[in-house]
Amino acid sequence: MYENHGLDIPISPSRLFAMGALVLVMSYLWDWPESRRKNMPPGPMRVPIIGNLGLIQLKRTDLFDQLRELNRKYGPLASLKLGSSNIVVIGGDGSLVRELLDKRGSIYSNRPLEPTQEITGGGDNVLYVSFWSHRPYMELEESLSFQTNTEKWKAARKQIVRHYPRASDPEQVRLQEAESVQLLHDFLHQPEQSMQHSMRYTTSIIACLNYGIRCATYDDPVVHDMETIMTFIPRPPIDHFPFLRYLPDFMMGNWRLKAERVRTLINKVYGGLARIGWERGSNGLNTDNLAYKLRLNEGVTLLTRNHQAQICGIVLEGGSDIVAGVISTVILALLDDMQSQYRARQEIDGIYDEDTLPRWDDEQKMPFVRAVVKETLRWRPPLPTCVPHRLEQGMYSK
Repeated sequence: MYENHGLDIPISPSRLFAMGALVLVMSYLWDWPESRRKNMPPGPMRVPIIGNLGLIQLKRTDLFDQLRELNRKYGPLASLKLGSSNIVVIGGDGSLVRELLDKRGSIYSNRPLEPTQEITGGGDNVLYVSFWSHRPYMELEESLSFQTNTEKWKAARKQIVRHYPRASDPEQVRLQEAESVQLLHDFLHQPEQSMQHSMRYTTSIIACLNYGIRCATYDDPVVHDMETIMTFIPRPPIDHFPFLRYLPDFMMGNWRLKAERVRTLINKVYGGLARIGWERGSNGLNTDNLAYKLRLNEGVTLLTRNHQAQICGIVLEGGSDIVAGVISTVILALLDDMQSQYRARQEIDGIYDEDTLPRWDDEQKMPFVRAVVKETLRWRPPLPTCVPHRLEQGMYSK
């Protein structure tokens, strides 16, 4: 016969009531680090503890539409409470974006705390480097002040802008035109692998400009390493609930272990590529690659070797996977709208014969082709929510 030898501890109704009351009080006193302030922009009613997190997480695939509806209902400035984080969504006609993020960029240039980015980037991720001074609970490899981080971010941005100017550089244009010849050849002979061809094309261009090497095929290790890095960065809930860091790693999906593995891969890939760029520049094979110039000027910029590798790496991330996605989206749009495809082709055929490819120099002569590209970016932007910003000081906008 079965005997129950378990330990039964009776809980009185009064104790249950007390525990429930405590949970309720804690929910409404939720202040990690701060609840929605009285002077925050309007927004939907929040749920205790999770805030508006459930509202946003329900349908991640249409996040842009959700945020647009939020701005339509509450105005160009709307607020959300995601766990312990206060979020302000900027919408409207773009005037507020220019006013706040551009004209007042000096106080909007910080980044929110994302522990996974800290680990994977070793503290030198260009997009998130300035928030290291705000991490009150993560293990520090080095102690950095806010001013130091801001200067590191400015130095990184300065080097990137110098190497990738807004105006089209003739050498970079020739490189893109040369790579586009192989892209069209690959499309023609292997159309079923169009997405792979786009990824090879964009990765090869940035690899040439960053390190002086190209990716001749989709099977190139650089292409596959980039896809791995962009795919497997974990997004644990501790970004919104910092107290969860105290839980054992296995209870949170082993996010630390996964982030450390990605960091190991990033150090191997970005560090190895940076060394290749330096060697090619030192040997006179390509002295104009970004990795070589960063190391050559490290005595002036004071950028560490890891930071240099991260600078090149973040450019490689942004210029490969994201741009490849845009190319695939253009193809999708033109297949769906044959009339626009025909009109764009007619515009190109009116300038060139069948043996001549379009050139950047004639961009202004093709207004409809330019409109197709811009409409694609509007229709399906690769980064619909942009990179998050963090306010460095209190500011109120009417």
